[in-house]
Amino acid sequence: MNRVKEVIEKIREELFGIGIDSSRLPENIKNYILRNNEFKRKAAKLADDIHTKKPHFIFELIQNAEDNEYKNDVTPKVKFILTSDCLIVQNNETGFKEENVQALCYIGGTTKTNKSLGYIGEKGIGFKSVFMVADEVQIFSNGFQFRFKYDKNDPLTMLIPEWIEHVPDFVDPTQTNIILVLNDESKAKASEYLDDVHPNLLLFLRN
Repeated sequence: MNRVKEVIEKIREELFGIGIDSSRLPENIKNYILRNNEFKRKAAKLADDIHTKKPHFIFELIQNAEDNEYKNDVTPKVKFILTSDCLIVQNNETGFKEENVQALCYIGGTTKTNKSLGYIGEKGIGFKSVFMVADEVQIFSNGFQFRFKYDKNDPLTMLIPEWIEHVPDFVDPTQTNIILVLNDESKAKASEYLDDVHPNLLLFLRN
């Protein structure tokens, strides 16, 4: 198993108990695991309930690109590609690290020390706002290739990463690729979300 895939498996085991043989664990440890998982489900449900307003996930994705790290000789860019089923976001940042993956697996998790725009600051939801419009989110970056498959009946699923064995042909391995597999309701509205990004926004971006 390669190193970056081990990161995904480690998160699945240590945060969510997936793959652990609990049959020999003491009763108090089993109860702790059950309570801990229940807490995560409630926290994830909170994230699901908070975003009942108009989705602003586009601004969050732009904010992420703004706050990312770039090589000195690179002009920062973020590109949105809309297909019939997906919204593909490509960003020429330096790429994901283990701590970035960890941050996506917590409610309110972040590796950022500064938020310049703060469009999605409330409740620490941040990246989770993409699940207003997507049933599945895939991330390909710096050797990492994983996804979150979101089941509205089990909000915990928005926190559990799954390794992706095969990389789609359209993925650019030199960039961070975030693919939102749009739910049926959002497919017809996706272009409207992009139109909400006013050119004046550029005035407030550093990069």
